Amino acid sequence: MTPQVSQSGDQMASTETAPAPSGEPVSRESVSGAWIVGSDNPDCRMILAFTKWSGGYRAATKRCTSPEVSSVSVWDVQGQQVVLMDSSGNTIARLYNSGGERFDGTTNSGQPITFTR
Repeated sequence: MTPQVSQSGDQMASTETAPAPSGEPVSRESVSGAWIVGSDNPDCRMILAFTKWSGGYRAATKRCTSPEVSSVSVWDVQGQQVVLMDSSGNTIARLYNSGGERFDGTTNSGQPITFTR
């Protein structure tokens, strides 16, 4: 009997099926802070500051490779969505609360984007 070699026990969730919105309220206070951007490279981080900035609040990216994600410099909460914008005020992505410390959405180009802490 030969032992079977198992691959990494990690299972990757499909990016095609994002969790449904949780219906939990979204507030600026609950969204501000550092996030891991799971749809970019593994080291991509986004910091959503609580500092007023043109048309919303200041956002900064760190080690993100996607030109779309890297262009985010402003964020705000509109209804139940987190809206990410570039410095000209163009919407880059919209995300909704998927429950707990996770937000899912899509960019303007249709790519999925996820935030986790």
